[in-house]
Amino acid sequence: MIDGDEVMKTCRQLGGTGYVVTDKEVFDWHQQLARREGIFGEPAGAVALTGVIQALKLGELRPSDVVVCPITGSGFKDMNAVERNFELPDVSAINLAEGIDRIERYVF
Repeated sequence: MIDGDEVMKTCRQLGGTGYVVTDKEVFDWHQQLARREGIFGEPAGAVALTGVIQALKLGELRPSDVVVCPITGSGFKDMNAVERNFELPDVSAINLAEGIDRIERYVF
């Protein structure tokens, strides 16, 4: 069975690289995907995107490069993480008109 060390060794031999990302960065991009693009993956699905962002910042990718970045899962798989990180309004305590106004402020 291949473990992480073997994967990293092979990746380097083939000229690839990898990035260490923090939970905060991943949750930030998870949130941005949902808010900006309407892509509601699970938090782990944003890990690859977070690495791509680091590569862009380091100049290892150009904005014109073509990148395939799979975003997996459903955000509904980890609603506790969503509730902690998305700063959503408490919809149980507001009336419908107020709720629509608050939602529009978050979405637009």
